Amino acid sequence: MNQPNRQTAPRKPSKVVRHIGGYELLARLGEGGCGTVFKAKQPGLERFVALKILSLQLSKQPEYIKRFRNEARAAASINHLNVVQVLNAGFDDKVQLPYIVYEYIDGVTLTKLVEERGPLPEKEALAVVKAMAEALGILSEKGLTHRDVKPDNILINRAGIPKLTDLGLAKQESDWENITQTGIVMGTPDYMAPEQATGSKDLDLATDYYALGLTLYVMLTAQLPYSGDTLVEILTQHIQKDCPNPQVVCPWVSNETAKLVAAMTRRPQAERYNNAAALVRDITLANSGKAILGPQAKVTKRPLKTPPATAKRRKFANPRKDSKLNSSSQNLTTSQVTRRRGPDSSSDLVTADPLNMSGARDSRRGPARREEAFLKDYFIAFMVGGLLALVIIGIPRFIKVSQANENTNTTTEDDR
Repeated sequence: MNQPNRQTAPRKPSKVVRHIGGYELLARLGEGGCGTVFKAKQPGLERFVALKILSLQLSKQPEYIKRFRNEARAAASINHLNVVQVLNAGFDDKVQLPYIVYEYIDGVTLTKLVEERGPLPEKEALAVVKAMAEALGILSEKGLTHRDVKPDNILINRAGIPKLTDLGLAKQESDWENITQTGIVMGTPDYMAPEQATGSKDLDLATDYYALGLTLYVMLTAQLPYSGDTLVEILTQHIQKDCPNPQVVCPWVSNETAKLVAAMTRRPQAERYNNAAALVRDITLANSGKAILGPQAKVTKRPLKTPPATAKRRKFANPRKDSKLNSSSQNLTTSQVTRRRGPDSSSDLVTADPLNMSGARDSRRGPARREEAFLKDYFIAFMVGGLLALVIIGIPRFIKVSQANENTNTTTEDDR
């Protein structure tokens, strides 16, 4: 699913074939050894898609047809932001070719991006690697190994979101037992892990992360880590030599990112990252300038998130029911009690005798506190005394006024 060079206008497909599987072919996006990808239009929905067809030569070989169908099934089983989605797959009886319909990505390959811009900023390169590490981790959870991770198979859309594509070599034991044989090398030599270069069948997530580490090297330096006149020379370097330090080419690369590249591309398969959480953790550490922990470090569980402010608060502790509190703890005052700050900073949760119900005296109360307490007690006494005075003085006056009113009413009736 390689996108066209921005400087080259996409070529029109042959006039002989204008429709495949009901899709209208508009332009050729890319062509490789296994097939061709076209930009197409889906009738009815009027949307653009990327339609991949197998080459005429390979469509006559059953093993490649099976691999092509395997790509469709593998991609269809993945639902992730950073993996190109499969929309449809089928076989066109008219042209006798199988096809896969992908979502159309309006963007460029990572290869084209590096060619146009040169070495990418470190944080940008780490962001791409982190997204791909998560995507490959999802594939691994589904029992899949990509086996062909490289910049050509990573698309960057206009929003800057990287997308993993081309699962044609994705390996699943149930589908590949009868296709892959020991000693057969499949993949791209420039990004092959040593075990893949020797034709081993024991490929896993560590194999993909090796290729992803070389991809990170290319993004940081804009050049391949190994070179040679023949494929054998390149594969031999993968097996016998460690990946070069990107700081040799670009001294501004941080030490932690250089260590990350080395950890991802270790030659022994067992010494590489084989866990998505561990790799994502170290990418995050390197991106923040902190020391990475390495592939062998255990992944700790993430700490529980602080509950929201609306969460139910704890009840006050009851010293009588808590066996861990002795009798002396029941004499704690409000100023001596332990407080816990909750998610809402305005609330203090008291854990023992919040109202000083035990009646204990505060021996630490100073002159200012005693004066404050005295004024408070005086104010309360004054208010209570005032209310009593009003009651004592007011009731007799009320009785006198009532009697005077009664005498006045009696005199008025006698006059009548």
